Amino acid sequence: MTQDFSLCSNSQVLANNEAHLWVIHQRSSYDDAIYEACSAIVSAQEKQRILEFRSDKRKRQYLLSRGALRHILSYYQPETHPRDIALSINEFGKPIFYETSNPIRFNLSHSNDTIIVGVSYGCDIGVDIEYIRKERSFSEIEKAYFHPKECAEIRHNGYDADEMRRRFYKVWTLKEAFYKVHGKGVTISPSDFYFERQHETYNIILKDEQEDASVYASSLQFWQTYFDTDYSIAVALDKTKRNLQATETNEQLKVTLKTFALDTMLV
Repeated sequence: MTQDFSLCSNSQVLANNEAHLWVIHQRSSYDDAIYEACSAIVSAQEKQRILEFRSDKRKRQYLLSRGALRHILSYYQPETHPRDIALSINEFGKPIFYETSNPIRFNLSHSNDTIIVGVSYGCDIGVDIEYIRKERSFSEIEKAYFHPKECAEIRHNGYDADEMRRRFYKVWTLKEAFYKVHGKGVTISPSDFYFERQHETYNIILKDEQEDASVYASSLQFWQTYFDTDYSIAVALDKTKRNLQATETNEQLKVTLKTFALDTMLV
């Protein structure tokens, strides 16, 4: 079933159990016109937030990410200009729509010079991107925060150092997406759950065998991939707040990768 949106040249349509994952590459510098285009559509609150950053790099990154976010969200409500999209910040610092009844859900993440924006319809969404750093040691993090099954899977006999590192970042981004879909209020320890692959997606397996935990886990679906060989990205979708038919809750999560070029804001 597809949701009914009015159409414009860049309008986007989301189906049930689908997430759009927008990838935005940031160059080290842009023409002044790009920054001016972003500044013209961000809110006074966002401009105040920009002033709180100490480095010019972080100021530019934040401005570009918020400008891109507003353009992307306007694709799902094409009757609204990007500057007129009313956004707020929840108690965990996460950007949300001011009108909480808006069925569109979104989440952002960035690493190195790449930003991702995940968008879904009616389901809370969490996304994470991590740059795969070859010089980083992950053994202590793995031992402290990963489930024993995940540690065993990473260090499977025959994997070379590069493959173990890729698998570490796969688990890391899946866990981060899980925490981001619910905000900082989740108290489950990262070593108390692991992920089990099912076709093209992942299910979460909680150590707690109580009925409430099982029902909670069954409402979540996860997806992970590698991007440009240097990044791991993951998506979490929570269906607990949707009034879906039984057949719809069993549908596999479909993730569509899309790219957003900041230069398009000048068109």
